[in-house]
Amino acid sequence: MTPGMTIFQPVVKASKHLRRYTRGNCLFTPNRAWGLLLLTLLTCVQFTIAQQILFRNYTVKDGLGSNTVWDIAQDKQGFMWFATKNGLNRFNGHEFITYRYSREMQYAIGNNFIHAICHFDNNKIWLGTEAGAYILDLETEKFVKAGV
Repeated sequence: MTPGMTIFQPVVKASKHLRRYTRGNCLFTPNRAWGLLLLTLLTCVQFTIAQQILFRNYTVKDGLGSNTVWDIAQDKQGFMWFATKNGLNRFNGHEFITYRYSREMQYAIGNNFIHAICHFDNNKIWLGTEAGAYILDLETEKFVKAGV
């Protein structure tokens, strides 16, 4: 005989065997335990398939400086920054602003080919370009060559 308890139901003239759950004083029938497990699994599956991940692909048609992006970062204000081979791009969720090299501007970035956006400190972005490292001051929007 297996451990547990047998309950006889006189009205239907049937008996049911209950097993003792080993971690406590709860009694489970095999069917009830499987039903509880199935209910738990179905609940978990509902949450895993309910979330859909959406992607948006931006190109030069949307205002991005180049279709080749070398690095991506987000600043404290929530702006997304993209390092491309045709300038630095800032995205506010609706439109792009592109920062490019210009001989006429004294505080422009030194090269359009930007490889890396290193980090944000004190409203400054550190950039790695083909012409060396530059720092962009977010308050003044001026570029300064690092180490100068």
